[in-house]
Amino acid sequence: MRETAPEFGPDFNRERFIVSTYRMSTIDLWKEQQETEVAQERVKSEITGKVWKILTTEGAAVGEEEALIIIESMKMEIPVLAPIAGKVLKILVQETQDVSEGQDVAIIET
Repeated sequence: MRETAPEFGPDFNRERFIVSTYRMSTIDLWKEQQETEVAQERVKSEITGKVWKILTTEGAAVGEEEALIIIESMKMEIPVLAPIAGKVLKILVQETQDVSEGQDVAIIET
């Protein structure tokens, strides 16, 4: 005879209950993570050159299209702009450092 939990009755299927409970808790955790997860955007250099000046600091709030870093290339100063508004999580370069096109120079979180 099958053992049943008294609060669930004789038609209780323990294996099905465990699987459905696991799926629901996994879905709930995923939804909670999506709601509380902070999006991060990597800011990339659009040109090869040398970091001339860093205009912001880690933890600073920045607006979309705000200049974060200035790169010097061929005697020209090219700003690296924030692609989104948010908070500067990390600056990945230092002044006078050489950077290449497509290199990550900062991380912004929203």
